[in-house]
Amino acid sequence: MSFVSSKKLVNINNQLTVIENDPYIEIWERIMDFCMECKTVEISDDERIGFSIGDYIDGEQFIAAAKLHLIHLDAFVLAKKEQATLLCDDLFFRKMATYSKIRNINFVSILRHYVDENFVVPIVMKLSKTNYLYIPLMARTDEEAIELRKNILDGKLKKKFYSGMLGAYNAAWEKVKREFFGGIVEFEEIE
Repeated sequence: MSFVSSKKLVNINNQLTVIENDPYIEIWERIMDFCMECKTVEISDDERIGFSIGDYIDGEQFIAAAKLHLIHLDAFVLAKKEQATLLCDDLFFRKMATYSKIRNINFVSILRHYVDENFVVPIVMKLSKTNYLYIPLMARTDEEAIELRKNILDGKLKKKFYSGMLGAYNAAWEKVKREFFGGIVEFEEIE
C-alpha cells in the first residue's frame, strides 16, 4: 500500500480541484510561475518604429509586409531593449531574430538544460518526425540515434537543413577517431 497520492489538489477558478499528477503539467506550472514573477515592460510606438531588422527593414515594414500583430514586433523590441534571449519555436521568427542579432532559443533546447533527458528525448523523437527544425540532436541509445538520424533526414526541407550539420559531425568524429584512436574504431551497425 502506498501512502503517496498520485493526485494533486489545485485551485482552478477559485475552486479546489483534484487532478492527476502529470510531469507535463508541472513543467507548465513552473513556466507560468516564472512568468508571473517577470516584470512588465512597456514598448512605445517610437521604439517599434525605430526597430530595424538588418539595414533595410524597419519595424513598421516588418509587421505590415508579413501581416503580423504588434505583439510579434514587441517581442523583438523587448529582447533587444533588455538584451534578453528570445524564446521562440517559429523558424521564421528565429531567423529574423538571428538576422537582427538577437539571441534566441527554442523550448526543447531550454528543456534540455532544466529537465532530465528521459523527459526530453521522447519529445525530441516526436519532433524529429515532424517538420520542426532546430531540435537538439540527442538520444539515449544507439537505436534512438539511428531513428533520430532517419527522421531528421526524411523530407526535402529537413534534409537540406540537417545534412550539412550531420556531415560536419561525421567529419569531426572521423578526426577524433584518427587523432585519438589511430582510426581503428569500428562500431557495429544496427539496422
